[in-house]
Amino acid sequence: MKRAWIPGTLMLLIALVLAGCGGQIAAPATSEPAKPAAVPTATEQMAEPTATVEPTAGPAPTAAPEPTAVGGDLTLDSRDAGLDQLKSYRVTWKADWETTKDGKTEQAVWDWLLESTADPVGSLTVWKGADASGSAPGSWEHWEDGNNAGYVSIDADGKRTCASLWNARYFTPAKRNVSSIPGLFFLPRMLGSLSGAKYAGTETVNGIRSNRYTYDEKAANRADLGKVTGEIWVAADGGYVVKDTVSWEGGAIPFGAETPTGESGKGSWTWELTDPNGAVTIPPLAGCDSATNGLPVISGGYQKTVTGDVMVYQAFHGEKVVPFYQKEMVAGGWKQSGEPTSKDGVTTVAFTKDGQKASVTVTSKAQISDVMIEVTKAQ
Repeated sequence: MKRAWIPGTLMLLIALVLAGCGGQIAAPATSEPAKPAAVPTATEQMAEPTATVEPTAGPAPTAAPEPTAVGGDLTLDSRDAGLDQLKSYRVTWKADWETTKDGKTEQAVWDWLLESTADPVGSLTVWKGADASGSAPGSWEHWEDGNNAGYVSIDADGKRTCASLWNARYFTPAKRNVSSIPGLFFLPRMLGSLSGAKYAGTETVNGIRSNRYTYDEKAANRADLGKVTGEIWVAADGGYVVKDTVSWEGGAIPFGAETPTGESGKGSWTWELTDPNGAVTIPPLAGCDSATNGLPVISGGYQKTVTGDVMVYQAFHGEKVVPFYQKEMVAGGWKQSGEPTSKDGVTTVAFTKDGQKASVTVTSKAQISDVMIEVTKAQ
């Protein structure tokens, strides 16, 4: 029997997305590529409060491993060291682990992919788990570009959902480097560090001239894995990891996954890097389009989330949101349907265009208002 453990962090992410969208999920089509929600061309300037939260700075560039003299030992802090110095690359990491419990053998398989480009800035991360039938009961994908727009796609129990997540404080291009390793629950540093790996020659791997090293559990700095046998190839020019193969007998695989405690068994992983500074393109995720794409967003809005055909975000000065949409939606070819309605701090105004209805709902609060736009078929 094979098990694919989906981390609790992932479940929390899904919960946050659903909470922001009122629990509504739309199963997207899979035939068309996704288009990230466009930054509105028409916005209303608004005075911001005196105290605001600045956008979170991106991850600091990781230093490449210190050059190691040929014939000397290798010290490496993390498998992803030095990757942010490349203009583009593709990395795969595949791992498996099995244990025997109550006379039954259970297996888990992980498959991780990262594609990254620096110009244009973009990254795609894919995580999959497989069961005994070869199907994928759980997968997670994250796409990001220089505007800090991202999409998350979950495939579990035969259902696929997509959500667009804008992590930037405001809808302006984020000046940060997303070519470095992204991740929510798996990061290459979880594989541990190396100290004292032994030089074993120079050879070409994946078309890259690389220094080869061998190591054991002492050099792997991962006592929890038990007995370790590993080989690692590091680019002779650049110092980044080209390939890493590991097998071990002992502890359960503890890379952020929800593995049972106290289990032991055997496992292996393979890390491979290809296309350094090569022709890597990052297409948007398929099946994540939304009818809300292109709709205006008031200046100063933030924490935007799109799930299916529902967009939600937060805005300062909520009293200006409805007048903003009355102006900008009409300018975009929409026709206002009736007058706005208001009750208990919740104001709704509707618009129609080309057989569609867009309902804008603003929930007023003391300082920050919630804005929700849902696009449906017009009645």
